[in-house]
Amino acid sequence: MRLRIFFLLTTVLLLRGYSSQGQTDTTNQRVKGKRDGYWIKHRLNGRIKWEGYFVKGEKTGYWKIYDKKGISHYEGRLIDGNRIGAWYLVLTESGKKMDMTKWDGKGNCVGGATLSW
Repeated sequence: MRLRIFFLLTTVLLLRGYSSQGQTDTTNQRVKGKRDGYWIKHRLNGRIKWEGYFVKGEKTGYWKIYDKKGISHYEGRLIDGNRIGAWYLVLTESGKKMDMTKWDGKGNCVGGATLSW
């Protein structure tokens, strides 16, 4: 049941990010003072630090967290700021997935594997 709610919420967030007006001004918005919708944070060198979705100030939805050089990133889903399901280490230049860990949604790693894709 919780997984169904998560996927429904993620779908709504994705659709909300692509409004029917075709505008891209929905990035980094606040609602009642809290982060809401799709956000991107950049480093001082201009590279992306992270990108993902917020719901009422909480990290919820699909996220990517980049290293300082922008060569690799972690990607996966969050619910209320906690990792859930599979998270991957991806080499950005090649797109190759190198490593995977599984999370329970409560801040606990429940397994993982080294991938050779």
